[in-house]
Amino acid sequence: MFKISVRTKIFLAFILILLLTYSTTFLITSIVQQYSVEQIEASHSEHISSVSKSLENNTLGPLKSIAQLTTTYNLSKNEAINTADYVSFVNEVNSILDQAPFITRTAILGVSQQDVLARAEKYPATGTDVSFFSFDNSKELQTAINDNVITTANLRLNSNSQKVFTLYYPVLEDSDVIIVIKSEITIDEISRWLSQVGLSYSGTFFILDRSHKLIATSKKDPQQSIVLNQNVATTPLVGYEYGGKDDGFIASSTQIPNLDWLVIFKEPKSVAFAQFYSLKKATHMAIGSAMTLLIVLAAYISYVFTKDIRGLTKEVKKMLEGNYDIRVQVKSKDEVGELSQAFNELIDQLSEKITLLEQQKKELDVDRKQLREQDKKLQKINKELLEEKAQLVAERNKVSVVLQGVTDPIIAVDYDRTIVIFNNAAEKLTGFLADEVLGHVIERVLTLFDKDNNLISPHQYCPLRYDDFEGITYQAEDLRLRTNDKDIHVNITSSKIAESVKANLGCIITLHDTSRERELEKMKIDFVSMAAHELRTPLTTIRGYMDILNQESTNKLTEQEKTFLNRIGIATQQLTDLMENLLSVSRIEKGTYKLSLEPVDWIKTVTNQVEVFQPEAKDRGLKLNWTPPQEEIPLVYADPLRITEVLNNLISNAIKYTPKGSITVSVEYDPKQEMVITHIQDTGQGIPKESLPRMFEKFFRISGVLEQGSKGTGLGLYITKAIVTLHNGEIWVDSEEGVGSVFSFSLPIAKDDKHEKIYTQPKK
Repeated sequence: MFKISVRTKIFLAFILILLLTYSTTFLITSIVQQYSVEQIEASHSEHISSVSKSLENNTLGPLKSIAQLTTTYNLSKNEAINTADYVSFVNEVNSILDQAPFITRTAILGVSQQDVLARAEKYPATGTDVSFFSFDNSKELQTAINDNVITTANLRLNSNSQKVFTLYYPVLEDSDVIIVIKSEITIDEISRWLSQVGLSYSGTFFILDRSHKLIATSKKDPQQSIVLNQNVATTPLVGYEYGGKDDGFIASSTQIPNLDWLVIFKEPKSVAFAQFYSLKKATHMAIGSAMTLLIVLAAYISYVFTKDIRGLTKEVKKMLEGNYDIRVQVKSKDEVGELSQAFNELIDQLSEKITLLEQQKKELDVDRKQLREQDKKLQKINKELLEEKAQLVAERNKVSVVLQGVTDPIIAVDYDRTIVIFNNAAEKLTGFLADEVLGHVIERVLTLFDKDNNLISPHQYCPLRYDDFEGITYQAEDLRLRTNDKDIHVNITSSKIAESVKANLGCIITLHDTSRERELEKMKIDFVSMAAHELRTPLTTIRGYMDILNQESTNKLTEQEKTFLNRIGIATQQLTDLMENLLSVSRIEKGTYKLSLEPVDWIKTVTNQVEVFQPEAKDRGLKLNWTPPQEEIPLVYADPLRITEVLNNLISNAIKYTPKGSITVSVEYDPKQEMVITHIQDTGQGIPKESLPRMFEKFFRISGVLEQGSKGTGLGLYITKAIVTLHNGEIWVDSEEGVGSVFSFSLPIAKDDKHEKIYTQPKK
């Protein structure tokens, strides 16, 4: 390959810089020229736009004012106006004409009657042309009427030998031409005005009509035929350049839409580009001088600069051969001197680096041995991790097998409530296969209703929690699950684990099918009901014979026989009460336990029942307290027989389970809830805290000391709660062991037809 010296490269670099400088200057000059052309065209557009606007205002402005006057004086309706109004109208029109530089006279023509509504002229001497003020049905007039446009007639000489043309200006009403304003425009006045305007500009203005005929110009121009024959005369607001630098010109044009005239502005290139041509000439002279000087300077610098570089090159070659003891002599303080100094520093640093690299090589050998040992340890750890992974997979499979073997349906969802676990029991319960529901939202599978047949939202039975809580998040019993082919009664428990967020396990749902249990419960209730009915008849017979024995054989029996007979009677009554309780439970479970609700004087009822239990309390050495409330208590809406049974059951229990002390019955009214609340408080043994939630369950008996107090069936409180609930009331218990218990229940107040409370006594 051909080798080029540094000296030659430096010289060529200078030459390249010169060429780039010249090219850049040429490019900038071209851009400046293009920018100058754009500026000139923008200036031309501004000139002709200003002249066009002024020309339109001076021509159409007066006609618009006259058109407004025709509307003001109702000339548009072709109605006769009085002389005074007509004179006033003509005077105002003449005043407008005096301010109009181009208009000499005007006629207002009515289209519907084809008559002259008014006339006005600036110079009365022109009035000899009577035909101007007539409805002549000319072609231009018909065009103005039919096309609803401003029409300019052909140029002509008027009676005063002036160049004029006629301008028709239509006046509209509801999109119809009703009046045409016919005005005469003087060309000489337009030319004079245009000449005065042109004094402020370096070019020439031309005005052409719609046929591209010259109407007026700002000055005489021997080259005007060039302008009129070029495309600039037909294209508005576009700049055109013609001829050379000395004899050429630039022209632009615009249209006056309302007059359909064309305004052209032409300016010589020598004037438009004078500043640019001067700048271009000075630039080229400066570039030529600079290039000559730079060529000479490049040759000298390349020689001087490369002298030290050649010496530096020799030393570098020695260094490449492995000699690091060399040093370059620094002869100057310029860039070459700095380069020599840098080279010396580089040699020093290389020596240090070589020594350092040899030391690092020894350290790397040591590190390599350590890495090998660490690699062995990592391999051992990796093996242990693989074993742990295998164990986790085994545990996961074990859990999966356990879940599939669980008899209760189990469904797990992520934090989008999308199903991720669906065991075999869930498939059997819902009728869906796991492959059909995995990856789908829980709403597709579970449609749950409560006891009141209200739809339960997934947000309720499948709540999402993002904390570290672990346990049950939702629990409900006796819900109805709608499946593909039937409805199933289920109990549901939703729970969460502490690591649910990390495992993306939002909720674990466990279902328990209670349909079989409900069927067994129904069978049990039916059996109890049937047995109770069947036992009623022999019990009634036994009680009948017992009454006969008591009445007819009392004197014939010994005391021991009387005692036996009395015990038989007590046992028979207990068995009868048990049958009645069983029948009541059966009716409650079947929903056939009926109430006859009516307004009841609750204070009177409580007073009577307290009196009934006073002897029993006295026999047990107890004090039964009852103090009627001081405030007025409204009547309650209740079944007198059933609600008395509730009160009797609670007072009887209080007496049975209170070995000593007192029982206190009290009544209060809660106006906010509109409920009458009754409290039965005793000083008995109290109820254990763990037994309180089950106090009103069917067949529940408290074990311990209280169980020994009385032998019951465990149905009394269950029936009591059912009766209170059927009354739309509530019942609850508060108790503390060793202190006593308070049983309370509420009843709704009675209201009349006007929804007002009914009181025991009339309101004061």
